[in-house]
Amino acid sequence: MKAFFNFIRFALFTGWYIVKSKEIDENIIRRWVVDVLDMFKIDVECRGDFKDERFVIMPNHSSYFDILALYHCSRVKLNWIAKKELFKIPLLGRAMKDVGVVGVDRANEKKAAAALLRFVKTDFSGGVVIFPQGTRKNKTAFKRGGILIAKKRDLPIYPVRIENSAYIMPVGKLALNSGRVSVNILDRIDPKEFSDIEIEKMVREKVYD
Repeated sequence: MKAFFNFIRFALFTGWYIVKSKEIDENIIRRWVVDVLDMFKIDVECRGDFKDERFVIMPNHSSYFDILALYHCSRVKLNWIAKKELFKIPLLGRAMKDVGVVGVDRANEKKAAAALLRFVKTDFSGGVVIFPQGTRKNKTAFKRGGILIAKKRDLPIYPVRIENSAYIMPVGKLALNSGRVSVNILDRIDPKEFSDIEIEKMVREKVYD
């Protein structure tokens, strides 16, 4: 029951944060993350670091809390690739547009690839976050959009393993629990040195359950 009420408080607090801000930017999001972690007694342990100015982040994905954990453990701008359906959610969709989230159509591979290629041509900085699983529920799928971006722009890939976020914010439940999450930033992969299949195999071995 406490986890349910925590979730309601979290949803109301997040909605208030968005409404009170004329425009959402990276600094506002990072302040929101700090406030959420403090309010709900959640500890995020960061292991490793991103050592490049531009790079691709390929984490496992088991909870929406993964997003907060990644913000907490990075000190550079994060560029997000997400399914376009999320833009339809009130308030969240507005916030995503404000920070420049790139929406992709998961049901249409050609459109998804075109959206990624348009993004690749932009003058972005920081890390590009793309969850290769594509969804929190599919533990075995692997979308190669992150590899495409890395090879087109010659960017290192950082596999990231996030542990225990599914307990903090379980899939399919209106619940938010206190606890600890670990974010493990692993050794980077040079996309020039490996084929797409080899990179997929390495990322799977490092971050998938």
